[in-house]
Amino acid sequence: MVQFDHSDIGENTRKENRHLYTSNACPDWTPIKPITIQFAVGRNRTAQVLRKRFPLRPAAARTIHRSQGDTETVVANFETRRAFPHIHYVSLSI
Repeated sequence: MVQFDHSDIGENTRKENRHLYTSNACPDWTPIKPITIQFAVGRNRTAQVLRKRFPLRPAAARTIHRSQGDTETVVANFETRRAFPHIHYVSLSI
């Protein structure tokens, strides 16, 4: 379970996974399920690799410009009083 800074992040996931909550779990916590991926490797693609991981990555230090060109799932909050003209083009081009 992860508690995000804003309560609207993960709201749909919390609703879909309400059955996972116990009396000890805070209703603002969001369950994060592991992802399993299997793929073939090697010269002849004979070896199989099974990768199981949680889809979390610290992103507090990444700016929009730094992540440009990466393939990511992005949540962009444009509600700011800072004057960055056309910054939304950079975030939407990721």
